[in-house]
Amino acid sequence: MTRKNLIVVGIVLSVALSIYFRNFLFRENLHPVIVHDVYRSAQPSPEGLTRAVESIGLRSVINLKNSSSGDRDLEAVMQVEGMRKVDFRYVHLSARRLPSPSEVEQVIENLRDAARPVLIHCQGGTDRAGLASAIALLMNGRGVDEARKQFALTYGYPGEPFGSDLPDFLDHYQAFLDEDSLDHSPERFEAWVRADYVAYYYEAQLEFILPQQELQAGVPFRLQVRVTNRSEQPIPMRCGEGEGVRVSVRLQALEPSPQKPKERRFCKDDRPLAPGEQIVVESNNYRLAAAGRYKLTADLVDEYKEHFFADMGSVTTEALIDIR
Repeated sequence: MTRKNLIVVGIVLSVALSIYFRNFLFRENLHPVIVHDVYRSAQPSPEGLTRAVESIGLRSVINLKNSSSGDRDLEAVMQVEGMRKVDFRYVHLSARRLPSPSEVEQVIENLRDAARPVLIHCQGGTDRAGLASAIALLMNGRGVDEARKQFALTYGYPGEPFGSDLPDFLDHYQAFLDEDSLDHSPERFEAWVRADYVAYYYEAQLEFILPQQELQAGVPFRLQVRVTNRSEQPIPMRCGEGEGVRVSVRLQALEPSPQKPKERRFCKDDRPLAPGEQIVVESNNYRLAAAGRYKLTADLVDEYKEHFFADMGSVTTEALIDIR
């Protein structure tokens, strides 16, 4: 290709990209999701929010960021300018990981209750706003394929492999539908979120295996937890240094006087726990200094030490022990 042709191609690409990103770069990435009903954007400026109120009659805002400071400033602007009340709502999502079931339920609840038109925004208006917009479409009866379009270059989303994991949420839902040849409906989607959605490998069955002998204060005993992987992906269990999933046991004294829980973490070995596989993780030197009744709660904590499995929808297990 000649230099002249390369220049022409470069100009064409530049024009095309400028068209794609014109809203993303210059208009706060504001787009309709459902016209006159749901809109999406980046963090709006006071001027941008004023324009949205005046042009589309905006009545509520859902902030998906991990901070509400920007919207607090916007609330103040609304009051100073004497504009009609705009309802600000806050649902914190992360662009780094799939949402937990409870986080999706919060998005659904806020979308259902927010006054229309509603503006959904995160920081850049690409990942988290894309997920919430896709959920809004599914709640409106639109299909999964249409919902996927909310993760597009038009909104600044770079696509695989440069984008986040959030589009995978729709893959999880589509796989659920395909498994039993089901059709999408808003009711089926919400039921799936409540009962069947699992992010990554965050689903495990836990069970305490307690000693049969009487437990004495100050005498070490073996505490075991049986872990079964109920998800469809391996759980990256790990001991020693580095990233890996570990068992977390919280101990709370109930008698003779209640106390705050104390946590201990332990593991077995460095290997993935395959789907359906079961291991027993144990501590051979568990010791309680004082007599009384105690409650044990077992959970798993992820490799980044950020989330307990219960936070992502898994179920903990509890046991009571008496120390003489």
